[in-house]
Amino acid sequence: ELNPPDTARHTLEDQAAFIYTSGTTGMPKAAIVRHSRLYRAGGVWAGVAYRFGSGDVLYNCLPLYHSNALLLATCPVVSAGVTFALSRKFSRTRFWDEIRQHDANSFIYIGELCRYLMNTPPSPNDRKHRVSAISGNGLRPDIWRGFQQRFGVRAEFATLGGRGFVENA
Repeated sequence: ELNPPDTARHTLEDQAAFIYTSGTTGMPKAAIVRHSRLYRAGGVWAGVAYRFGSGDVLYNCLPLYHSNALLLATCPVVSAGVTFALSRKFSRTRFWDEIRQHDANSFIYIGELCRYLMNTPPSPNDRKHRVSAISGNGLRPDIWRGFQQRFGVRAEFATLGGRGFVENA
């Protein structure tokens, strides 16, 4: 039923969303995400990884149907009540301008996004932002070190198979 009556009771174990697999081991399939997972992801990433506070802004250029955009971006900003700056799509040439436009102090990434940013020509504006933390699936150490040196980002928080995070500070 799409619109249950107001008397419906829901629990943290109820289905909240579907996340679709990429299909690398067969056909794409839907994985059920329960409210409890969204609740935990929001609290952990907001409080422990990003350490959100008043005035913080998380920038997201990923589609909202992506698991990282849902679990590592949307849930933490809702949990912490901070600002969520959304881009229509990733653009390596507009990325840092949009970060500055929204005064973001954190962002989320997937895959090769940070490597694409590293492959843009250096600019005097490379460190003119307030981003101190980024979160995603984990950068190779050589990419992280170069990214950190060039852009001055303090910390990276990476998922560990969806069960936690590691900080590369």
